[in-house]
Amino acid sequence: MNRYFKYSISLMTLLGLVYAQSSIQGTVTDASGDPLSGANVVVDGTTVGAAAAADGSYRIDIGPGTIGGQTVALTASYIGHSSQTVNVDVPLTGSVTQNYTLAIDAIGLKAISVTALGFETNRDKQGSTSVSVTPADMTRSGEALIMNSLAAKASNVIVNAVSGDPGSGSSIRIRGNNTISGTSQPLIVVDGMPINNSQIYGNSSRFGGVTQQSRMNDLNSNDIKSVEVLKGASAAALWGSRAANGVIVIQTKDGAAGRMKMSYKRTQSYDEIHERIPAQTTYGQGRNGSWTTHAESWGDKIADRSGGADEVDKTKDYFVSEDGTFTQHTITKKNSKETFVDENFNQIFGTGKLLQDDFQVSGGDLTKTYLFSYSRLRQDGMIKNSYYDRDNVRLNTGFRLSDNVSMSSKVGYTYSNSNRIQRGSNVSGLMLGLLRTAPDFDNTHYKGTWYDVSKSAEFPGRHRAYRRYLGGSSTNPIYNNPNWTVNEQKNETRVNRLIMSNEMNITPFA
Repeated sequence: MNRYFKYSISLMTLLGLVYAQSSIQGTVTDASGDPLSGANVVVDGTTVGAAAAADGSYRIDIGPGTIGGQTVALTASYIGHSSQTVNVDVPLTGSVTQNYTLAIDAIGLKAISVTALGFETNRDKQGSTSVSVTPADMTRSGEALIMNSLAAKASNVIVNAVSGDPGSGSSIRIRGNNTISGTSQPLIVVDGMPINNSQIYGNSSRFGGVTQQSRMNDLNSNDIKSVEVLKGASAAALWGSRAANGVIVIQTKDGAAGRMKMSYKRTQSYDEIHERIPAQTTYGQGRNGSWTTHAESWGDKIADRSGGADEVDKTKDYFVSEDGTFTQHTITKKNSKETFVDENFNQIFGTGKLLQDDFQVSGGDLTKTYLFSYSRLRQDGMIKNSYYDRDNVRLNTGFRLSDNVSMSSKVGYTYSNSNRIQRGSNVSGLMLGLLRTAPDFDNTHYKGTWYDVSKSAEFPGRHRAYRRYLGGSSTNPIYNNPNWTVNEQKNETRVNRLIMSNEMNITPFA
């Protein structure tokens, strides 16, 4: 019995040692005591480390059988500040506290930056000017799309949203000359691979008018580890003429050694029209003080009309809406004082909303790391029926094969589904049709059947707008009813995209 008891105690002690886990924790602040959010705290010579939270606190979990019971060099670093290294005795169990106060680097040239190939180096060794944008800065912007989140985050980098459509891209220009016929956008490199940020596809005539997407939208901003903007001419040395306007180098996150970490984040936002374009409600459709079906809206004065229903001729052509609830006969005299400016506007615009869920799990040990993430984004635009849906899955892994050889693999899959509204067309654009519509014309019943009484014929599926209020024999309304543009003209895009990069690093043997 005593021998069995001793063996039990020994086994329990052994299991306790096997599963024991310790940690290093503390804070990273500047000389004024303000927290340095995003500061890196790393055990020298390993991948064990952590990033400081918004309050400057950090915590490094030490797995069993790693560095517990050893004295290690622990370094804290932050852009624009001098690094600080302290020897720390790591306990086998429990926690040890190590706080850091980092001084501002007077020169500020020794911060780590990422070259055009994705390698880290000191800025004073570079031949090009570079600016770093932290993931925390991008997250605070509240933008769901990565390119839009770079706006006002780096000097001499101009970011302009191409449109307000959900999922629309952005035009980026780094300090330099503009061009009319070419492009002034920089080359964008993600994990060592060039990515297209163009929004120009297919026909660009005046009858097009649909804003195209940028494939940069396929990236989830919450997967980003670092963004480096290279401005100097030497940035083009590795990529040739494509990088003549500069390079934006983006690296995605890696896993970190330590126990498995899980995080979940939900982002929700709403968009409202800030200011409407004013529209007059004094004069009806027509010209020279008389009601007609012309394009102009300086017809008779609406307030001077007699009121009541318009006078119509029921022996002539007429229009019946698709749902059968509305019939419009040929108008012979305009009596109604009703105006529809607000109704027509509200049929097109509403409250935009965005909902994004992000889940991430990471971990590893001294020889291997992993990071898995899933993101689900659903965005509805302020223009009705415009939307952008995106699902991202990412798996980044790293393997340390020896002291001199390491490998990494980064795989990202994106599925996106969107619908964009035709807005810039010279005849079918949304705002063109909305603002040209006379104040006394109701856009509600935009589709239906035109009845040609003289021929005893009917023509279904006709497009009714203010210049052809009966629909007419032609499917061309001259200028679109904006409800037709929003509800009938689909510009859907579905994209499946897989981006994968593999890397092997070999350090020369001593």
